[in-house]
Amino acid sequence: MSVLLIALFVLGVLLNALFAGYETGFVSCNPLRIRHMAEKRATKMRAS
Repeated sequence: MSVLLIALFVLGVLLNALFAGYETGFVSCNPLRIRHMAEKRATKMRAS
């Protein structure tokens, strides 16, 4: 029983770290840079 609880705790900590990383990336992204990258990719797609 205690092994199961420890495993669930470790899984919870790992998932928390994963979602915290996603949140940090989402909040720190620059909308202008993303738009520029999207336009650049669209230009490449039209050229080929």
